[in-house]
Amino acid sequence: MLSMNKKKLTICMPLFQIGGGEVVLMTVMNWLVCHGWDVTLVLFQKKGEMLERLDKRVVITSLDASRFLTGFIYLIRYMRAYRPNVIMSSSMHSNVLVLLAKIVSRTNTKVILRVGSPLSVVFSKWKGRDKVIAFFTRKIYKKADKIIAVSKGIADDIVKVTNTPREKIVTIHNPKDVDFIRKQSEEYVPDVFKKNKGPFVLSVGRFTEAKDHPTLIKSFLQVRKKIKDLHLVLLGDGGDRGYIEKMVRAKNIEDCVSFEGYQENPYVYMKNADVFVLSSKWEGLPNVLSEALVCGMDIIATDSPMGGAREILAPSTDYKKRIKTGIEKGEYGFLIPVENIEQLSKSITTVLLGGIGFEKEHLIIENIFSKYEELIFNT
Repeated sequence: MLSMNKKKLTICMPLFQIGGGEVVLMTVMNWLVCHGWDVTLVLFQKKGEMLERLDKRVVITSLDASRFLTGFIYLIRYMRAYRPNVIMSSSMHSNVLVLLAKIVSRTNTKVILRVGSPLSVVFSKWKGRDKVIAFFTRKIYKKADKIIAVSKGIADDIVKVTNTPREKIVTIHNPKDVDFIRKQSEEYVPDVFKKNKGPFVLSVGRFTEAKDHPTLIKSFLQVRKKIKDLHLVLLGDGGDRGYIEKMVRAKNIEDCVSFEGYQENPYVYMKNADVFVLSSKWEGLPNVLSEALVCGMDIIATDSPMGGAREILAPSTDYKKRIKTGIEKGEYGFLIPVENIEQLSKSITTVLLGGIGFEKEHLIIENIFSKYEELIFNT
């Protein structure tokens, strides 16, 4: 039993917009306040769609800072004034600013960083001012008291990029609220499933380079030659959405591809679709795979760098393994090579026509919330 007088946590983020990291933090914060914790969310600006989903017992503090530099200065003042016991951050930019603020403010605040994306891959894509964040990440991450890596592959990458001692890094998979997901999945049947015959291929994720929607579209075209009524449902928004829409129009498949945008409840789509596809070039630990498993979906995912998908779909295998050719059947879904149109189309066809028998729910049940609680309390 944890002592009540020490159960306090501060979480710092620039905003609280839609994203995998924000969903994880929301889930953790809501669980903590239900278990006696005092939780404060410090935001550079009180903005973001995710705020409405926070438990009302979470105290929200806004620094009213429109720029990162201003937010950094205000964060130093906040830490000096309130001297939080433990502060956690979960974005690449705020991770650096929180660490720098702790150093400058000279407080005894313990800092926990959460890393959900492969630093080495992200840094290779960054340009301009983002390179400053990359520089400080390499230099000062080792000064954090603890770092949460969402997968074993991400943990290895943190050590490689930042030279942080391995004992400071704890691997904790992303928590999921199973009861909430199941309840939400039964709420209604989306119109796209009523208006089209199917079967349905579903993909959920922002339209970015990392998610590699072009490979998914090209694979879908191949499968549709064999399954004429096949329909592709895409959830999410992002900077590349216009490009993908243009690609769909150019291939004259607007009638069998539905862009549903961001959906607050993606689980009703998971409940009604036939196969879930994640075509990413790289991932940390994709939340959508665990959520799709809870909804009983057959899953196909790329065996992308850092091994997040492998840790979920083929947990009995070596997380460092990567499939280069063919298709690998894991306990909970298919793993295929990255950017491989042939194997993705083949695996979709196999699932839809072959009656593959995957486990429908992740059998490794971890009390992830308790892992978070123990880590925060003992830091």
